[in-house]
Amino acid sequence: MVKFFIFIFFLILESLILPAIIGPRQFFITTVFLLGLLVYGGGWRTLLYQIIPFALIIEFFAGESFGHLIIPFGLTGTVYLVLDKFINLSQNLKQEAKSFLSLMPGILILIAFNYIYAGLFIFVNTSYQLTSSWQEFIIFFKNSSFSLVGWSIIISILFKYVLKTK
Repeated sequence: MVKFFIFIFFLILESLILPAIIGPRQFFITTVFLLGLLVYGGGWRTLLYQIIPFALIIEFFAGESFGHLIIPFGLTGTVYLVLDKFINLSQNLKQEAKSFLSLMPGILILIAFNYIYAGLFIFVNTSYQLTSSWQEFIIFFKNSSFSLVGWSIIISILFKYVLKTK
């Protein structure tokens, strides 16, 4: 329930408050939070019962068509679950953390999966055209790297220290 209220707070922050203060642009707070749920929550149940309903809420709140966010999140979640099964990515994330250095694996995994999600999102929304989606991804990479790194650090701290599960 706490995660739901944090999600609603981030949704309002990204959609209403920050555009009113800073101006209209993409802030990536909710996407980083949803991927943080996947990375720190682990498992297919988190993907099915938390991330997909939250993505539906984002689609409804933003007025997007059905599947606009769910398809890339589902594919990104599938990639994460397959990699976690073979490489066991979540093992280091569940250890007790005392320093900033212990946050680095989670931050790097979160950044990597944000870029995977962004690439899939751009590819799906450009009607599966590889060349135009690659050009848009390069533009995205140049313009949003600082924002994604910053929000990934904040979300990693949130999940590692504030919402930690025992």
